[in-house]
Amino acid sequence: MLNNKTILATILAGGLSLSGNAMAYGGHAAGWNGYPGPGWGQVLKVRPVFDNVRVAYPYQVCNGRRGGHNSATPEIFGAIVGAAVGNQFGSGRGKRLATAAGAVAGASVAHDIDHRRDAVGRGCWTDTRYRVEKHIVGYRVNYRYNGRVYRTRVVNQPGRWIRAARRHALLH
Repeated sequence: MLNNKTILATILAGGLSLSGNAMAYGGHAAGWNGYPGPGWGQVLKVRPVFDNVRVAYPYQVCNGRRGGHNSATPEIFGAIVGAAVGNQFGSGRGKRLATAAGAVAGASVAHDIDHRRDAVGRGCWTDTRYRVEKHIVGYRVNYRYNGRVYRTRVVNQPGRWIRAARRHALLH
């Protein structure tokens, strides 16, 4: 069974080892005061690196006639042809009724054919336009590591600390 002296000695030994660890890393224990530990450099300057990037913008294209045209030419022509055909039937008053019925039927048929052609002749698809834009493609970072200043390039914007590279681009 553990007595109070053993527990106290264990707590003191753990505290001493932590303070020794803090002193070995310049007075900061790993993770304390924002210092992540050995192998990390302090970020001094960050500049974005821009490049021209080709960006796609899709849009819809439709061919053929869209509904809503205002021409009555197909219906008029259909009425004339229908009246001419209807005029071939009957005699007297029946001939006039057949001519009128032919005109109405011809106009109706021409109207239906015209609108069916609109629906069939229209096709839509997606096309793409491209535009060149400036985008951030990385960051040029100056950092201090082991008392010297280095430069590197990273993809993501760094925080206050950056992992020191194996090969350093020494500035000073």
